Amino acid sequence: MANLTATQKKKRNGFVALLIGIIVVLAAIVLVVYSSVMSKSAFLENQDFATALSQVFGKSARSVSQEDLATVKYLELYHDTESDICAIAIGDDEFIAKYNEAVADENNTDTSYYNSAKTATFEADDELALADLKYFTGAQVININAVNIPDASVFANFTELREGILTSCGITDVSAFSSLDLTKIEELNFTGNNIQDWTALEAIADKVVVSTSYTLEMAEDGNYTFVPLELTLADQMAQDAESEGVTEGEEEAAEETTDEAEDEETEEPVAEEATEATDAE
Repeated sequence: MANLTATQKKKRNGFVALLIGIIVVLAAIVLVVYSSVMSKSAFLENQDFATALSQVFGKSARSVSQEDLATVKYLELYHDTESDICAIAIGDDEFIAKYNEAVADENNTDTSYYNSAKTATFEADDELALADLKYFTGAQVININAVNIPDASVFANFTELREGILTSCGITDVSAFSSLDLTKIEELNFTGNNIQDWTALEAIADKVVVSTSYTLEMAEDGNYTFVPLELTLADQMAQDAESEGVTEGEEEAAEETTDEAEDEETEEPVAEEATEATDAE
């Protein structure tokens, strides 16, 4: 092989350097494109939500599958409308076992089990709506606050659901919940929602919370504690029935009063005729 001249070597080295540079640039472009693709979910609508889920699952948003979401047993979403931040916490089988144990003991005050939940946050505006909730079909416990859910059918396939706390979620129709296994339901709390028709849940009226308020009570140690006062659907139905009974009673009383008044008006002319006949004699 002939020896290269200095000029030829220089040209060769320049070409190699150029080739290496092109390869590096192409690799960088491929990496950027790959990272961009992997940071986006292929099926979730809210990509900020997808990014948060990638953090709790420890994999790229693209790699988080519908099967992953279906394995979640505990789902909590808290939307802080002042800071526009939404916090998410999810729990697996191990977490839900600890949760069930803690809840079963009414005197338990230890919430350390919550530390095993996987958490993340993401930015969300005042109109945060998550149709993506429909993929958490294996959830047994959900606790969602101030997340707009105009269509509650996202929960229609939550076949394992036991507890659902859905406060201030803009829910107006609960008919979708009738497709759940109502025998498993321990509590459904709809505080802060504007619901007029509860027919779909009347079968479990004692387990449905319509609204929650709080009162202060003094504990044995002299300190005041907040005590929740829950109005269940059963309570509301009883109040409505009582109110209807009072209304019906008032209507009946009004009808009787009207009938008596009409009778008196009928009797007055008869009395006047009798008086006139006496005067004539």
